[in-house]
Amino acid sequence: MTSVDDRLRRAATSLGQDGEPIPPFKGLRQRARRRRMMTGAAVVVVAVAGTFAVAATTRSDHRVNVQQPPPASTTLPSATTTTAAPKPPVTDRSAVSVYLATNEHVVAAGRAVDGAATPEAAVRALLAGPVGVVEEDLGFTSAIPAGTVLHSVSVDGPVATVDLSEQFESGGGSLSMQMRVAQVVFTVTQFAPIDHVRFRLDGTPVSTIGGEGLMVDNVGRADFADVTPLILVESPTPGQTVGAPLHVRGMSNTFEATVNYTLTDSNSPNVCSACAEGVIAEGFTTATAGSGTWGTFEFDIAFDAERAGPVLLSVYEISARDGMRINETTIPLEVQP
Repeated sequence: MTSVDDRLRRAATSLGQDGEPIPPFKGLRQRARRRRMMTGAAVVVVAVAGTFAVAATTRSDHRVNVQQPPPASTTLPSATTTTAAPKPPVTDRSAVSVYLATNEHVVAAGRAVDGAATPEAAVRALLAGPVGVVEEDLGFTSAIPAGTVLHSVSVDGPVATVDLSEQFESGGGSLSMQMRVAQVVFTVTQFAPIDHVRFRLDGTPVSTIGGEGLMVDNVGRADFADVTPLILVESPTPGQTVGAPLHVRGMSNTFEATVNYTLTDSNSPNVCSACAEGVIAEGFTTATAGSGTWGTFEFDIAFDAERAGPVLLSVYEISARDGMRINETTIPLEVQP
């Protein structure tokens, strides 16, 4: 196994009233006083003209008082121009898994997608096929025909409907048909609460595909046991950069539900997944079911948090007959503190 190439990239007017000042009412008191002297009678005078001036007058036996409103402000508030900022490009990326093929079984591979982790984003990544040196070295392939296009993925509760172009059905025998459908089903059902998938081809619902009529209407992972390894590690995925502790999860169908693991230093001389030399940690866990029934497993592997470099994670079953490793999955990883 070649050294793991660390290729993963990490990646917020209102205008005031514009009126003229109200002019002062000069001489109003003098005119009122002259009228009082000439007639001896009190006169109430209201002289208001114009849109923006109001004079209120009050009369008494001895004087006339005139009240003037204060002048209106002639100062305008400063105008504010707001320019909408352009929307920034999408820079957030999310981790998803896609399910490829190797040794006639599905296998998990990691991908980073733009934006949120959604079933649609994962299927689009799946259609791109294997990528990178690690997946090439491990012999990962895809049974999905090149040129297959995703139209949509709709979700209704636990059921997702995947609409693909008609190329999805082209070519291949029964194993190829089963594998390509399984790749889509496993990729979509990683998202809770989805557990079953229906298919459409160019918008038309289909219940079977292929010359032998493979059922594809409302299918789940259990319908593809023939192309599911007895130990399927779903995380971590090959080539992933990890740290301590290493979290491992997957599904299995092993004797008495026992799942064993070994973490090995890839830099050790003559390293191999089954060699004692270079072992960092080893142990076992118990899945939720086994001995003919599929279950799930999840565990952490503790090791020196300052460790760095390539490692091999091996997850396997011990044969009850001869004590040898069987149903083994080995995953190259890169450790960083």
